[in-house]
Amino acid sequence: MRWRIQSRRKTLLLLPLLVAIAAPAYVYVARLHAVSRLQQSGWNYQSDRRCLSMVGMHPRPPDLAALAWFSETESLGLNEAACDRSQLHRLRHLTGLKRLSLATSQVDESDLRYLVDLTRLERLDLSHTAVRGPGLVWLSRLHALRELSLAG
Repeated sequence: MRWRIQSRRKTLLLLPLLVAIAAPAYVYVARLHAVSRLQQSGWNYQSDRRCLSMVGMHPRPPDLAALAWFSETESLGLNEAACDRSQLHRLRHLTGLKRLSLATSQVDESDLRYLVDLTRLERLDLSHTAVRGPGLVWLSRLHALRELSLAG
């Protein structure tokens, strides 16, 4: 009986150690899976530059759900992407984002509300989109924004 109690205590003492080892391993594997999913759907991820962009034209909208694993990404390019506007709220997970290009995408003024959580955003390219006027008020909350492109 005494051995069982000591055994349980040892197990309880080892539990935090097992969690400390397993949690980062899970995150690493989940992140690898997310990178694989992104690459299969046409994304280019450059971890050394913390850059994520679409490669070429794609008939299907990109799946933005996997972006939650890349909160440290500093640059995101969705140029010419057939972005499903209902997924744009997923951009809020990219808290380290400094550069975002939505040029020639289907974004309009009502979609700018999804960008207010990107407080580190310095450059935003909305060239050749439907963004024109009143919706720009959403961008007033982006205090780090230094460059805004609305060409076209």
